[in-house]
Amino acid sequence: MKKFLAPLFTLVLSFVTLSISAQNKGPVISFDKTEIDYGTIPQNSDGMRVFRFKNTGAQPLVIKNAVPSCGCTAPTWTTTPVMPNENGVVEVKYDTSRVGAFQKTVKIALTDNTETTLTIRGTILPNSGGASASGTTGK
Repeated sequence: MKKFLAPLFTLVLSFVTLSISAQNKGPVISFDKTEIDYGTIPQNSDGMRVFRFKNTGAQPLVIKNAVPSCGCTAPTWTTTPVMPNENGVVEVKYDTSRVGAFQKTVKIALTDNTETTLTIRGTILPNSGGASASGTTGK
């Protein structure tokens, strides 16, 4: 029985090791942070924020798409392949003409069909002039 179990155990252990190794051979996107809080900022402030990432995988990483949760958020990203241990960015610009609290997301899709969600949040205070001439707050 021992003669049968030892080779079986070795075979199972080898299979598990190969499975784990195979999972780690693709690209892996590792962000410094996945949420950015703008805090409280004045209306029409600079709405650009930068999410930095590193490819901690073993294959080139390519962002296929970045989809914002609404039209008030515009992402741009590194479009060239990011090699293993190299860095890239996702820039997110929020329309700060809109007054009030906000929380928006950007879904990052890689060519290997994995996804990551980035979040921005904050509060936009109206300029000292108050509401716009139309009386709307831009929401």
